[in-house]
Amino acid sequence: MGTASTATSSGPFVYNLGVQGGTDYCSIYIGRVPRSNFQVDTSTSNSSNSQNTQPTDSDLRRIDYWYVYDPDNSGLARQEVVMVTNQDDINNLPPGIADETSYIFAKEVMAVTFEYFDGTTWQSSWDGTVFGSDGVTPLGPPLAIAITISVARSDVKTTDVSDPSVLTTRHVIHIPTAVTNPSTAPQSSAG
Repeated sequence: MGTASTATSSGPFVYNLGVQGGTDYCSIYIGRVPRSNFQVDTSTSNSSNSQNTQPTDSDLRRIDYWYVYDPDNSGLARQEVVMVTNQDDINNLPPGIADETSYIFAKEVMAVTFEYFDGTTWQSSWDGTVFGSDGVTPLGPPLAIAITISVARSDVKTTDVSDPSVLTTRHVIHIPTAVTNPSTAPQSSAG
């Protein structure tokens, strides 16, 4: 199977292996079965073309989470990008994308930060395409992602994260598909 490439790129397309992010955003790359695979053809046409039609949506997606600060409209934002093999989509990462406020889904969130655990220490950024210490194996996703989120009660209007009515909590999510660092991974013994 060959590698995909874009029309504007001379090299192979590099698909991020799981996670990319900083303290202010987290992008998760996933694969899932396209919805078009589950749609039933209800047409009565006997055309052979309807059986050979390829899905028009992608099974590869990038889901981004970040905090949008706007004086009139702030909160936690989420964006799902399909067709993530398009170089323009890959390079257009939040924060700072066009029309950010349209992606807000939780206005009660006042702050969010992300950290990435590499097996030894918490990191402030992560890129799953970077090669590990062996120079061959991509890092892939981290072993865990910590999300620290500050949420205001809906009945209190405040802009201060230190206000007692604001709940700040940290949640750590274990990533079972993480690749351990090749130099520290247990070696199997022959015999």
